[in-house]
Parts: sequence; C-alpha cells; structure tokens
Amino acid sequence: RAPSPWLRFRCSIHFADPPCRALRPPPPAPQSLQMARLAHALLLTLLTAVAAMHARAICSISAPKLPQVTPHSPAMPFSPRLQRPTHPRARIPYLSAPVPAATPSSKLSVESTSSGSATSYFQPLQSGDILESTQQHRMICGTAALMVVALLVKAGFVMYSLPSTPLNFLGYIVALAAGYEFADFGSGVYHWAMDNYGNSRTPIWGKQIEAFQGHHERPWTITHRQTCNNLHQSAIATMPALLAFLLFVGNAYALIFGTVSMTFIMLAQELHKWSHYTKSDAPQAANLLQDAGFTVSRRAHLAHHKPPFENNYCIVSGHCNGLLDSLGFFAWLERLVYRINGIRPRSWTNERFDFGAEKLRK
Repeated sequence: RAPSPWLRFRCSIHFADPPCRALRPPPPAPQSLQMARLAHALLLTLLTAVAAMHARAICSISAPKLPQVTPHSPAMPFSPRLQRPTHPRARIPYLSAPVPAATPSSKLSVESTSSGSATSYFQPLQSGDILESTQQHRMICGTAALMVVALLVKAGFVMYSLPSTPLNFLGYIVALAAGYEFADFGSGVYHWAMDNYGNSRTPIWGKQIEAFQGHHERPWTITHRQTCNNLHQSAIATMPALLAFLLFVGNAYALIFGTVSMTFIMLAQELHKWSHYTKSDAPQAANLLQDAGFTVSRRAHLAHHKPPFENNYCIVSGHCNGLLDSLGFFAWLERLVYRINGIRPRSWTNERFDFGAEKLRK
C-alpha cells in the first residue's frame, strides 16, 4: 500500500531508518551489467535463430532440382570407383554426375529431366532406397524439431534465472562453440565407422553402411534427396539424447551445449548434401555459410572422395579435419580396432560393395 505522508516526510529526513528502506530507489545498474544483459538477449536471439533454421530445413519438402545434363555421342569414360568423368567440363568431378553414355536415340528422356523426378542414373544404388520424403520421414523430423525447440525454451528459462554477468555470457559462448565443434567431431567419427566397418547385414546400422558405400559409388545422388528423407535417420539417432537433456539436465551451459551439438549432428547430412552441390545449384544460404567457413566446403569435402577414403571425415564445419588428420586420429583408431578384434578397415583393404555391374552401368 502507499506510504503515509508522515512516513514520506520522516524518510526525507532519516532515509536510513528501517521503514524507509523499501522506498529507497534501486541503484543504477553498472554499465558492464547492462552490457551483459544486452549480450544475454542477443544470445537468446541467436539460439532462437538456430532453432528457426533447423525447423525450416527439416520442413522443406520441395523436390530438389535435377541438373540439366546434355548427352554426348561418345561414351564418357570414368573411374568405376569414383564415377569420375574425364570430360574437361567437369571441373569438380564428384559434385556433378557424369553424363551417361548416349542412348540409342542419342537423347535423354524429356520426361525424366523435366518432371522433377530423378532418372535411374540418379537413383541410389541401395535396393529399396528412395529419394523422396515420406509422411513418416516428416513426422520423425517434425518430432525432433519440437524436441529441439523445447530444449531451447528450457535453456532460455534457466539462463534467464541466472545473473547476467560477463562471466556467464562468456560461458554461454564457450558452450555454444564447443557444442558446434563437438557435432563436427561426432559426425567425423560416425562417418569413419560407417565407411570402414560392417556390411548390409550388420544389425541396426546395416542400411546406413550400405548407403554410405553407395554414396562413394554415386556421390551425386545425395543432391536429389529431399530434406526429411536425408535427415530422418540422424533425427532418430539424436532423439534419446534430446530427451535426456530435456528430462535430466538443468545446467545452463550443458543445455546450450546439448542443444547446439544435437541440432547440428541432426543437420550433418544436409550440410554434407550442400557440399556436393555446385555453387550455381546450391541454396544461397549454403554458399554464404561455406564462404564464411561455418560449414564444410566443397573443396574440403572433395578430399574425402578419393581412394582410399581415409581422411576428411567431418562433415558439419570441417574444422576438425585438419587437426584429426594431422594427428593420425582415425589411423590410430583403426590400429586399435585391429588389435582388439583383428578386423581390417576398408581404407586398408579397398573393399567395395557389390551393387551389381548392371546397376553401375545404368
């Protein structure tokens, strides 16, 4: 309730008396504290933008555009391992598909290039694999996106309850950067394991292992995958971790780390797909992020698509590739696995999956 006139008069004379302390105006916040609060708000805005980018990426269901290819009358020779065209027009061999040998009619089907659906030449080699997003793919990605948004909201509430100090803000930035680079490192370890071990009959991961090997044979098919089709498997893999962070983690730094790392682990395959686009066909956002060095670039990922496929495994930012390769990290892992179970990685044996000569000729 409002103070009485007598209390106001008394406090104007003896402001230090106990009844007057409630009327004392709060001291102005120091400039450093005001800047910290502003930085806190900017960080929340940045995290919200990450969630918005994630939701926009996984909800995009438009069919990818097929490259306009022009048939040549002579058959174009290319390496059976890399499908690498020798035509001088293909400056970056693994990005664009080599032009198939001329058909008897010396032309490609008009319907196959203008209808927006990939021809058999652009289809994946894995039996039963498709490029279009199904309703199940969209539901999986949508659920994962909602979990990321819920995690962002939880992180925002926890951060809001903490004092906005420069030290706290610095901790938020470190957690964000650590989460992003951990996603890059994790994508590299997972990519290395899928490339080098197991086969199509391996429990749980068999289809992914086969798909990774098919990607080495026909790298361009990934550019025809719709977004939810490309991301649904990584979304399933990150859901348990997202749920654990939602239910059991209350530390602000851990929440930021978990949100960023799980989001970009989920998006790793889409960033990988961007690295296979030519610059003219890639989304504008992809070109901007690659030019700024935030996502793995075409040139950096090109180094992976050369036999024996033993380096440059990281596909989020690509920042970890130089360090891990210079330290021989993956070579050390391969030696460790060999000492434990005697299994040689495919980077040693150059083993290839047998997709059938008929499929490779199409």
